[in-house]
Parts: sequence; C-alpha cells; structure tokens
Amino acid sequence: MGRKRYVSLLLALAFFLSVLTGSVLSRDSVHATRVESINNSKGIGTENRNWVIAAETPPTSTERYPVTVTEDVTITMRDGVRLKGRLFVPDLPDGPSACVLYPNGYGHGSPYVAENAVPRDLAERGYASLHVSMRGTAPSEGTRNLYNKYGEDGYDLVEWMANQSWCDGNVGTIGSSLRGINQWLIAKELPPSLKAISPIVACGDCYNYLWYPGGMQPGPGRIARGVP
Repeated sequence: MGRKRYVSLLLALAFFLSVLTGSVLSRDSVHATRVESINNSKGIGTENRNWVIAAETPPTSTERYPVTVTEDVTITMRDGVRLKGRLFVPDLPDGPSACVLYPNGYGHGSPYVAENAVPRDLAERGYASLHVSMRGTAPSEGTRNLYNKYGEDGYDLVEWMANQSWCDGNVGTIGSSLRGINQWLIAKELPPSLKAISPIVACGDCYNYLWYPGGMQPGPGRIARGVP
C-alpha cells in the first residue's frame, strides 16, 4: 500500500470516528436535555395540592358494655352444612350497632387465649362479634379442604349476621394469618352487607406468595405428603 493511500485511509478513519463521536455526544446531549425537561415538568399543576390531609384523630370510646356469650350458635350454609360459633353480644342502650365476624379456620375452641379475647373486647366496646369455626373444623360440620368453601361460607355468615337483631346490617371482619386469608376470600364473593375487612399478615394471592412463591416448585417435604 502506498504511503499516500495509507495516510488517506487514516484521515478518513479519523474523520469517521469524529463524526461518530459527535453523533453519540449529540444523542447523549439530546437525551440529557429530554430527561432534564421531564424532571422539570414533573408535578406541574400540582404545586398547591394538599397531598396529606391533616384530620383530627377520632376520639376512642372508653365506654364498656356488659356482654352476653352464647356457646355453639348454629348457622346453616347454602348447601345445608352447619357451622358453629361463639357469639358475643353487648348490652347496648341505644339498640344494635355494626357487628364483626372472626372467621377461624382453626376453630373457635382454640386453646389460644387471644382467640376469644379479640371478639370479646370488640363486644365490650359495642360490636356484636361472632367467633366461628369454619367448615370442617370441629365442632362445625363439613369436609375440611382448606380454602375451597371459605369464600361462599363467609358470604353466608356475613348475610346471616346482618339479619340478626343484634346487628344494624353492617358487618366487618377481623383476624390474622389464616383468619385474614379467609377475609380476602369472603370479600371476593362481594356479600352486600360486608363493609370493612381487616386482614393482618395474610396473603391475598396465596398461590404465588405462599404455596408456589414466584412459581417455585414445592420442597420435598410437601411433595412427600402427596396431593391434598
């Protein structure tokens, strides 16, 4: 290759690289300008919006009411299966108020003190509360198959409670873990009288978050137990 041709190629390559570099820098500059423009435009029109509304904390009632406890209340489900529960009803001077369902898949006869302390406390504060053993959990009837009927049974329980003399037609649910999972399943059925739920440490999508996290297959222990 002649010297002149070699020099020409070097000059051409240098020119090409300079153009390419300029193009990249120009593109980066345009991108940076766009990002800056977007950042500067964020929130336009919302400068005076009150994002956090400061409200007075509602007063907490210290009033306590005497409570009547009824054991083995029986509620019949749509398929004839009968569920049992423990009912806590406050003696209210002004008539019935909203009531609360505590749907327990472990049974209302659980030895844990807190299991009955919560619905009793709510009753003492003026909310009739039903602590019920879900289907298949003694002393309730039916076959225990975890979540299969919890939603439908919860719907029937809510509407049954709403029609009782000790309830004003508004029903809420409470509970943690399995008792909270029950609430998601009940809410999915959309019972008309259900006005509030309070699920604590309870998965709303147990398939992806509890049984098969991220699509992961179960471990050897669960496989060994066979298909439920």
